[in-house]
Amino acid sequence: MTEGIFTGLKRTSSADSADVVIDMSGVRALESTLNYIRFLEDKNKELREQNDFLEDEKRRCYLDMKKDEETIERLKRSNLYLTQIVIDSYSESKRSSMNRRKLGRKWRAR
Repeated sequence: MTEGIFTGLKRTSSADSADVVIDMSGVRALESTLNYIRFLEDKNKELREQNDFLEDEKRRCYLDMKKDEETIERLKRSNLYLTQIVIDSYSESKRSSMNRRKLGRKWRAR
């Protein structure tokens, strides 16, 4: 008889077939191994769920970033437009002010 991987696993062989005998320590070792495999499967499932959640979160973040970039571009255009309106109104105000002064000087000179 030779001893296998587990201390409770013993293999005996005859000319026709090989018989495997497992005692209680071998059964406990197999149960322990099965429990560990189940634990790893559960952990793998949890990690897959967490990974799926993080992938969804990443996708949502990229969508938010795209929306934010579009909003920033829209606000930049709006800012340029409003700045141009302010400059134009200021220039018009200055021109009208200068025309009034010019007319005032013209009338005083007569």
